[in-house]
Amino acid sequence: MTKLSLSSMVVFFLITLTFIWYPVFDAYCADNKDVSEASKLLQLARENMSAGNLDASIEYLNKAISLDDKNSYAYVGLGNAYTQKNEPDKAVEYFNKAISLDSKNPFAYFNLGLSYLSLNKREDALKMYNILKDLDGSLADKLKQQMQLSDESK
Repeated sequence: MTKLSLSSMVVFFLITLTFIWYPVFDAYCADNKDVSEASKLLQLARENMSAGNLDASIEYLNKAISLDDKNSYAYVGLGNAYTQKNEPDKAVEYFNKAISLDSKNPFAYFNLGLSYLSLNKREDALKMYNILKDLDGSLADKLKQQMQLSDESK
């Protein structure tokens, strides 16, 4: 069996989560015109991120935020983009912003935990895991698996 690096696994999970966070946000957009336009921009951001066009994705996410600056999922998207650009400190900033807007956004905690792992901040990742257990057990399990893989790779 081929062993993947931790960074490869993190990118895989982030791309997977990109497909998860958009439909959740889309349900939030039903009644507000600016929010609806922000939803369209998030769709474009997701498509560009999936295609590896990170700069375009970041541009669309920033436009979405300019229309709806309370959208925690847009900040999660920015965090994911900066993670993929190998800028984990900037990613942490955006995941924390997402949490400040929506303390129940499990994707923000999950991705923040992954970012902490990539920065070798296991204790901080463990804190995210403990919060995540109450929000989304499935994502908590995935973060725990990544923490175990990180421990094994040392």
